[in-house]
Amino acid sequence: MSLLCRNITVNAGHNQNIAPGQSVSFGFQASFTGTPDIPKSYQMLGESQPVDGSDCQVTCNIQNQWNNGCIMEVTLYNSSDENIEDWSLQFDLPDRIDNIWRAEIASASEHTYRLKNCGYNAVIQPGMSETFGMQLSFPDGSAMHEPQNISVTQYKKGKWYVDFDKEWNRIMTHADSGTVMEAAKKNQYAVNVAVIDSGVDYSANMNIVKRETFVDGYDDSNPLFDDLSGHGTAVAGLLCSNSAVKEDSYQFEDKYLQKIMNEKIDGISPYINVYSAKVLDSDNKTTVNRLIKAIDWAVENNVNIINISCGVNSGSAKLHSAVKKAYDKGILLVAAAGNGGNIQYPAKYGEVMAVGAVTCSGTGAKSGSTGKELEVVAPGQDVTSYGPFGMLTSFSGSSMAAPQVTALAAVLWQQDLSKNSDFIRKLIDVTARSLGKKEKYGYGLIDCEYALQSYHEFEQQYHAPEAAVEEYEIDSNMDALLCLDEKTVEGYWSGNRHAKMVENMEIVKDGVVWPDDKKSKVNGKENPAFHGYYTYNYVKAYTFISKVATQMYKKGEWIKAEDCTKSEKKLLKKIIAATENNGFTEFGCFTDEDKGLFLYGMSLHTAADIFAHSTKGIKGKDKERENMRKKKLKTLCKDWKRLTHGPKDPKTDKPYPETNFADKTKCLENRWTSAKCVCEKIIATSINNHVIGSKDVFTEIKYDKKCKTAQKYKKNSEKKKYVIYSYGIINLSDYLKPGNNKRLKEVVNNVSDVKVQEVIDKWKK
Repeated sequence: MSLLCRNITVNAGHNQNIAPGQSVSFGFQASFTGTPDIPKSYQMLGESQPVDGSDCQVTCNIQNQWNNGCIMEVTLYNSSDENIEDWSLQFDLPDRIDNIWRAEIASASEHTYRLKNCGYNAVIQPGMSETFGMQLSFPDGSAMHEPQNISVTQYKKGKWYVDFDKEWNRIMTHADSGTVMEAAKKNQYAVNVAVIDSGVDYSANMNIVKRETFVDGYDDSNPLFDDLSGHGTAVAGLLCSNSAVKEDSYQFEDKYLQKIMNEKIDGISPYINVYSAKVLDSDNKTTVNRLIKAIDWAVENNVNIINISCGVNSGSAKLHSAVKKAYDKGILLVAAAGNGGNIQYPAKYGEVMAVGAVTCSGTGAKSGSTGKELEVVAPGQDVTSYGPFGMLTSFSGSSMAAPQVTALAAVLWQQDLSKNSDFIRKLIDVTARSLGKKEKYGYGLIDCEYALQSYHEFEQQYHAPEAAVEEYEIDSNMDALLCLDEKTVEGYWSGNRHAKMVENMEIVKDGVVWPDDKKSKVNGKENPAFHGYYTYNYVKAYTFISKVATQMYKKGEWIKAEDCTKSEKKLLKKIIAATENNGFTEFGCFTDEDKGLFLYGMSLHTAADIFAHSTKGIKGKDKERENMRKKKLKTLCKDWKRLTHGPKDPKTDKPYPETNFADKTKCLENRWTSAKCVCEKIIATSINNHVIGSKDVFTEIKYDKKCKTAQKYKKNSEKKKYVIYSYGIINLSDYLKPGNNKRLKEVVNNVSDVKVQEVIDKWKK
């Protein structure tokens, strides 16, 4: 096995800045066997990023003052646990800077200055400070001003900037090669994969065609927050995310938020149909019965592959029977081996591919399960995928390794749909790169490119389902294996701001899913204020819950009943009952800040649920909408009704999936894109700043750009297109009352049920 290592070298501080026309040299001592290798490629790392106010305190002190001027000292104190590097400072100041020392004026426009360090004082170490001085002048007799709206930025190098390694798992398994990416486009959406996990949050970047929940106690789960724990969304991201799919998204003013909320990754197999079976609860726990039901459901839906990134410590005859049934149907089963001790079930069964995890350095992952049943391994420690609200973050465990094996299997199957599961399984095994002991690594690390390159050679040798992998004569994979420093990869995710942001958003996500849990006692249609039902003023409900959240976050207390209207008192009582007695305890929210974030999540749920419970349009999947044009216009107009959950199955007491258009993301998918944008604006404006939510968040609603001229349509074909693709939100104009807010008025007039319905009523005649 040959290794290809990627190293990151950090400056020594004193040589951090390289002036124009100048150079910096450094040396290193290396050991090797044979002929030494000289580095072949280089990349300078670093980018400008804001420094959080809690990490750098800025103070201004007057040292001397006279009638029309003063001497001011400005101190930057680094209270974080990492260096602040190559700092700069921006602020508003109406006074003129006549002189400055230990800093330089980088730019000045009107009353805004941007200052930068002098090079020798570019680094502020943890617990240390840097002070510079400036002489200011102002008109005689006028008041002296201090800098306002101060912001500190830095150009950070070192362990923070390994952006190119966020998809190191794809590089390590050669999934990033052109051969693999091209192969993944063959027979698009012909392979069906069931993901048995905790659910998958809606994203246009992942093709989830069907959802089913086997976790009791949840009603009308919003597809935006389908995933109870975040585990399943991370799994699906590694499996099938497609960063090439573009969707409307909220544009954050904060560049850091813009980056972390909108950054995407690529899964190995983006062109597949995913069937999501929710078996893990909010604690990432499941039962044997749930697994059995999910496997049976996957079989009923005629999937090709089942990915199980969870398991139980002990098997059962019933579980094994369900596995055998799927296996006998020709389904390939892939399961996580576990994260410590013996291999868990169902991975332990012979009918299932047991997948283990390795680190970025090619060694066994921490606390990995080992055993003779282990078949192959894939990257599974500090791999990047989607966290709460689509934020990229780090995940570890064999549960993250399994979907990468599943994705490879899907790509291989796409090359020839007539192949059986045994062929796909053995091809993966025989082309895996050996890493060592079989009980620790199985046949080795999967190699997507090599598996495709060996496809036809293996095809000629393959002959019997019972043949052992060792019988096939495929050359050992001796290409260089990319290795990274584990501390570097792990360190990327440990930065204060990102880690804190993810932690906060996880608490918000807990608050989001809570109202759908029966234990919250605010679930269901009988509690419209918590679920965006048009029978309640959902805008007031959203803003009031966020007001309660702000009071709790900042003061650690509930809003006083005497300060509320009659309807607000009733709502406040329900909020307290849903959280004080069970919600906070259920999710471990004990600090005022955590409780406030949890409540913000509940307000977010109300706003997002509008698009499920208070939307009108024509029922049907987006792919079926072209066929709707064959109908008469009057018929189409009559079909333009509220999207409901449809009738319930008496056996399960749940809506039939095929007629549950309220939650079907493929029905007027525009509304789910709108819901995401509204949620992101709430995160940016209300939650991130810990303030009361505003009705202005609804300006992010997306609608048919032709809505404004809908009443002017003359051709029936144009009218049909409008009716088929438009949607309206019930009572939106009544609840928002946009007044002189032009942007808000535009949204209300074109998306509200009242305005859209007026157009449609005219066309009915």
